[in-house]
Amino acid sequence: MDNNKFKNYKCMCIIFLCSAVKAYHASILIQQPHATEVIVGHSTTLKCFLTDSETSKRLNCYYVTWIRVQSMRRTMDVITSNKQYNEQTNSCDLTITTATLEDTGLYYCSGPEAKTFKGNGSKVTVVGNVNPSVELFSPSEFPDPNIPLICWAKGTVPSQVRIFWVVNGEEHIGWTESVWTKQNDLTTEFTQSRFWLSKSDWDTGEQCTCVVEAGGKNISKSIQRPGKDICLFLMYGVSGAALFMIMVSVTTVLVLLKGHRIKEIQEKNRRRLNTGKRGKYRTKKSSVTEVQYASLEIIHFRRPQEDAPQQDLDLETQTA
Repeated sequence: MDNNKFKNYKCMCIIFLCSAVKAYHASILIQQPHATEVIVGHSTTLKCFLTDSETSKRLNCYYVTWIRVQSMRRTMDVITSNKQYNEQTNSCDLTITTATLEDTGLYYCSGPEAKTFKGNGSKVTVVGNVNPSVELFSPSEFPDPNIPLICWAKGTVPSQVRIFWVVNGEEHIGWTESVWTKQNDLTTEFTQSRFWLSKSDWDTGEQCTCVVEAGGKNISKSIQRPGKDICLFLMYGVSGAALFMIMVSVTTVLVLLKGHRIKEIQEKNRRRLNTGKRGKYRTKKSSVTEVQYASLEIIHFRRPQEDAPQQDLDLETQTA
């Protein structure tokens, strides 16, 4: 919201306060109901009555102005439609038809005369179907003797729900209040309950449950601080898981090494077999060569003996 709207909002608040201290015999505007709750899509009617300390006057609805103030959004709107005079009740009525969440706020009626009070205000709360969602929060560390726990019941307003806490089977009532949140330029209301748990119960891991009763249903959520036994259990569990992972890793490495070793042995055997086949071929080849050489030597040594008769014949011829 810009500064101009904020200044106008402050000015209207000042006007309301100043009009409350007007002179004696001032006319007073009274509104009914003081607070109302309406479901989305339904209708509700607000009434503005004029009372005068001297004489009874008929309220002229034409000069009555209805104003809606939404403090959480810091907005103030003047409503000019859906107002009419009610002769039976002598009131100026404002009817909210087909209510939406945007209609939630404080409604004031303002009279036509300067001495007229502003109305006492009517709180209108528009709610949807009751279907709460529960969220539970706790601090990680808190130095005080009591630990604050917070329970949110979203989708509800305090008038729609009942929130209580259960510790050690005993029911406790916390501090319930209305909380506003803004998301995507839409301000919504929900219910918050705060409960203080003793630090001794929190440290021992006592379970604390927030119970939300709404629309005939009970929705609960529990929270506790892990105790020593739980911590030991978690520690042993983590240690066991780590040991298991180590054993799986070592087994996997051994299997891979064994497989690699088997492959090496198979490769060596294959090479050895191939080497043996090549040696066999070489051996056969050398045997053939040796046979050939042996045949030549035999032929060489035998030729002189076979040529001897021819040499004797030659000698005899020369002699003759």
